[in-house]
Amino acid sequence: MVRALFPLLWWLGYLIGLLKKRPIQTSPIEESEVKRFLKRPPLKMPVLALIGENDGCFFPPLFRYVHSRDGGSERLFLNTSLCKTIQGAGHFSFIEQPEIVSQHLLELFELPSCGNSSL
Repeated sequence: MVRALFPLLWWLGYLIGLLKKRPIQTSPIEESEVKRFLKRPPLKMPVLALIGENDGCFFPPLFRYVHSRDGGSERLFLNTSLCKTIQGAGHFSFIEQPEIVSQHLLELFELPSCGNSSL
């Protein structure tokens, strides 16, 4: 059911984002790109999925659902993903909260599947 509603929810999130005031104009991902991503084989490498709590391009609750077990993350990412919400950030969390983004990157690099081994 969620898969059927995904395009509608994506557009709803995008339209809500258009109504919000943003300091930087952003361009949305095309709906066809999202559909193509959902049909691809699972990624075999670790994935860090970040979203700002005030993201105006993506709908944060839907983003978190897609990256949850209920949303099929094991099919998309083979249980190697970390999905994090960046507090106090919008779409450009790496600019707005670089320290927090860096912290999450370091967490990702600590995963055994990244080749990290204790020396």
